[in-house]
Amino acid sequence: MRSHKRKAVQKDALQENQHKKSPGKLKKAKLYPNAGINNRLERLNITPISNVVTMFDLLKRPGVNFNMLEKISKDGKIALSDREIQEVEIEIKYKGFIDRQLKEIENFRKIEHIKIPGGFEFKDAPGLSKEIVEKLSRIRPVNLGQASRISGVTPVAISILMVYLKKWKNLRDTKTN
Repeated sequence: MRSHKRKAVQKDALQENQHKKSPGKLKKAKLYPNAGINNRLERLNITPISNVVTMFDLLKRPGVNFNMLEKISKDGKIALSDREIQEVEIEIKYKGFIDRQLKEIENFRKIEHIKIPGGFEFKDAPGLSKEIVEKLSRIRPVNLGQASRISGVTPVAISILMVYLKKWKNLRDTKTN
C-alpha cells in the first residue's frame, strides 16, 4: 500500500515538474517572419508576424489554440502531452485573470488586518451613504474584512473607510504626542 502511495506522489511530482517546463518549451520555440510562416498564419486566420515571436506569445493571441501552433510549426508536432497542452493553454489564456484574482486575494488579506477601533464613529467618515453608516454602526465590525462582508457595503465604502481610518489614526496619534 505504501509503495502505491509513493509511486502516486512521485508521479504527481513528475507531472508538476513537466508542467513547469511546458511553457518554457513554448517560450523557446521561435517563429521567424517569412512568407511560408505568414502564409500558414493567414490560412488559419491569424495575423501575420513582422517580428520574431515565440509560440508562447502567439498562443496568447485571441482565437489561437495549440492545434494551430502545431500546424504552424516546422515539423507539425510540439512535444507536449494532451494534459500539458490543456494546462498550458489555460495558464496562458487566463494568466491576466488569474493574476488579478491573486491580487484581489492579497488585498483582501491585507484589509483583514486593518482594525476598526471600538470608539470609531462611522458617521464621521465623509462619503459613506446613510444606509452604510447605519449598517456599520449597528453591526460594529472589528476590521475592514468583516465590514467588506456586510451586505450592501460596497468596495468603494471600504476604500473610503480605509483612507479615513488612516487619517483618524494619524490625527489621534498626533494628539497623544
